[in-house]
Amino acid sequence: MKNYILISIIALAVFTACKPGHQKEAQRKVAMETDTIISIPAHTVNVYFFHGDKPCTTCQTLGNVTKSTIQKYFADSVNVHFIDININRKPNRKLARYYHVTNTSIVIAGREGFDNLTKEAFDYAVKEPDKLEEIIKETITQREEYNR
Repeated sequence: MKNYILISIIALAVFTACKPGHQKEAQRKVAMETDTIISIPAHTVNVYFFHGDKPCTTCQTLGNVTKSTIQKYFADSVNVHFIDININRKPNRKLARYYHVTNTSIVIAGREGFDNLTKEAFDYAVKEPDKLEEIIKETITQREEYNR
């Protein structure tokens, strides 16, 4: 009888210690800490244009205005990058989750944080692209100053 109780206690201890949930949680934390996709080098500003497989006309305009703004004002800068991201592709999903993006979005990210300009982009991309251009330019400039 004593052996039966002892074996039961040992089995309970072993099965409790080997819970699969703990292992997955630990792996997730390590992956987030060592993720090189999300880490941005100092003095660098990434301008992400997130979109789906078939962006609508407004979404395409949003991306075009953003890209042309970067080419117009930051063409000589090696620290400002326009990055086109299709959120429906599996390798890009982690990045989209990190920036809390589920649909077409513009995110301007530096080493110390990011700005989501999606609302402004949809407000001004079609009717007032010059205003959107100015907002993007100011946000990138502020992010560059903050990163120095």
